[in-house]
Amino acid sequence: MWRARSSSLAQAGLRTAACAVAVGALFGCRAPLPPPTAPLVAVPVAELPGPPPAPPLEVRVPEVQTATRADGLTVYAVRSEGDAQVSLRWLVPAAGEDLDEDPLLGRVAGAALAAEVRARAGLLPGQVWSRQAPQALELGVDVPAAQGPRAVAALVAALEAGPSPAAVAAGRAEVLRTLRGEDGAEVLPGALRHLQALRYGPSHRLGEAPEDKAARLSDVTPAAVRAHVAARIRAAGATLVVAARDPAPLLAGLPTRLALAPPPALARPLGPAPPPARMPVRVSLDSYYPLVALMFDAPPAAGRDAEVFEVVNLALGDGLESLLFRAVRTESGASYAVGSEYRPRVRDGALLIVANTSTEAVREVVTAVRATVTRVAQEGLQEEEIRRGVARLLVAAAAARATASGAAAWVVEERLRGRSPGGAAARLARLRSLDAAEVRAVLARTVDPARVVAVIAFSRFSLVDGVGLGDVKEAPLRHL
Repeated sequence: MWRARSSSLAQAGLRTAACAVAVGALFGCRAPLPPPTAPLVAVPVAELPGPPPAPPLEVRVPEVQTATRADGLTVYAVRSEGDAQVSLRWLVPAAGEDLDEDPLLGRVAGAALAAEVRARAGLLPGQVWSRQAPQALELGVDVPAAQGPRAVAALVAALEAGPSPAAVAAGRAEVLRTLRGEDGAEVLPGALRHLQALRYGPSHRLGEAPEDKAARLSDVTPAAVRAHVAARIRAAGATLVVAARDPAPLLAGLPTRLALAPPPALARPLGPAPPPARMPVRVSLDSYYPLVALMFDAPPAAGRDAEVFEVVNLALGDGLESLLFRAVRTESGASYAVGSEYRPRVRDGALLIVANTSTEAVREVVTAVRATVTRVAQEGLQEEEIRRGVARLLVAAAAARATASGAAAWVVEERLRGRSPGGAAARLARLRSLDAAEVRAVLARTVDPARVVAVIAFSRFSLVDGVGLGDVKEAPLRHL
């Protein structure tokens, strides 16, 4: 047995050697390989061939069909290309945070309607939800295609009948949980709440403290919620978005006419408070890790300035090649992560910048962020930075086609920005001609780097003395 095995091993070794000889002959490896310590030959980078130029990105947006019905409802049918899902969005401007006469009541009404739809269709909380954006209240449903007809029927029934007392109680509980997050149970929502209070002032509805809103929740009765739904949410001027591989069967299940109320009057949104003489800073002591958040001016949601500012935001704080990441993370190493978000409202807008850092580097992060925003506001963007931002918008629009939820969210975002989804392809094509001069002009009339507020969230075990950043106000969070 041993001899047979030795013979097999010997034959295998011969075959390996033969293969090595054959490979060497094939590739001309007759000379022995150099030792591992042989010096490497440096080749100048300029002599290396670069990658071929990439072809221009194609403008591809979700396929949308629009119809305005006799009852005043606008319907967007969106065809998705990927998953077998159905996404529904009920969008109503009259219940938006900036346009509702009682935004807290509208917030509860949206959450109560979501609870009612879940109860009627037997769905989970993650499948039905509500969101109160500044420009509109959004009620969303995301389900597998097989549950689509049942979800449409449940949405229509909930809108027509209004939420039950049990659904109103669930809606109030959901809003209370959100208010707890804004009061500091979650770091970022708590920081955003403080930023809004500094930016808009205590007399503005956006500066109202979460504990004051929570105290008013007890006054929100089922009757008041049902009346709010009937007058402002189930009203003419609403939008229904239906996204699926084939939206036609779902649209066929809609009643030909809904009993919609006349368009309600919209509240007049107020702008920010007057600019402070020094940058106000609010310090929270309830964060596990230091977080720095700054808020600058930005244009409102509608118009060409908003389109241009979307590109500015992407160049500033989106990804590892962004200006903020290079300034705050790559060059100085003062932050673990940094990013920006454009948050437009009806009358004004804000550029939010958030960075994670260490206690010792807080001042350095704030200084670097302010310097970067100031430079961009004064000098604008380079042509390559503009092209990169436009490319990201094109990629996002094309990616929205893949899923029903992505396509529905894309249509909703277009409507929140006051744009027609049907004209998106032409709008994105025009953005390709965006140049540095137009970017500088938009920044000059919309962004004042001196108008800035900041929130610094420290750990309760960190030192906050000697921050030295303007008017520091300590604001411990209460946790409702």
